[in-house]
Amino acid sequence: MMRPERAEHRGGKGLVLVHRCVVCGFVRPHRVADDPVQGDDTDAIVALMSIAG
Repeated sequence: MMRPERAEHRGGKGLVLVHRCVVCGFVRPHRVADDPVQGDDTDAIVALMSIAG
C-alpha cells in the first residue's frame, strides 16, 4: 500500500506527490493533474499535507 509522504514542486512537471510503500519502502512520485475540467483539487492536497506534516 502506498502512502503519501510529501509534496514537491518539480520544474517542468509541476506539483508531485511522493508516495512510499509501507511494506517495502519503494518511493514513487505521482504528478498532480492540472486539467481544468477533471483535475486534482490542489487546495485539498495542500490541506491534507499540512495535517500530515
